[in-house]
Parts: sequence; structure tokens; C-alpha cells
Amino acid sequence: MNLVDSCGWLEYFADSPLADSVILATARAHGALVRTQDAHFKGLENVRYIEKTNHSV
Repeated sequence: MNLVDSCGWLEYFADSPLADSVILATARAHGALVRTQDAHFKGLENVRYIEKTNHSV
């Protein structure tokens, strides 16, 4: 599957915004892992979702 098809699939089936789809599809194409605190990525393959914490500075 090419990058454009992968983005479209993610946007439609994973209910992912286009920008998130481009990030994940690009990472997958290069065998990379996405590390994020963005809840749109939670539970997706090739993603390490990190819960946000409420640390005050």
C-alpha cells in the first residue's frame, strides 16, 4: 500500500485526522515508532501512547 492509500485508510477506518494519518503512515513506511501523547493515536499499531500527567511547574 502506498503512502496516500495508507493515509486514506487511516483517516477513514481509524477515524484519524488527516495530519495524524500522514504522520503514522510515514512512520510505518519507514519502520518507525510514533511516540505521542495525542489520544488520536491511542491503541494503534506502531504507536507508543504516553498518558499526559498533570504536573504543575
